[in-house]
Amino acid sequence: VVGGVGGILSQRRKAFGVAKLCATYAANLSIVTGCYC
Repeated sequence: VVGGVGGILSQRRKAFGVAKLCATYAANLSIVTGCYC
């Protein structure tokens, strides 16, 4: 049970990291676009 929960948490953490990366990338892109335009 503990292993299963740990696996779910690690998967969720990985997905959260990807979402965070995408959000950061989108924010940086909008800032750069705003500066150039």
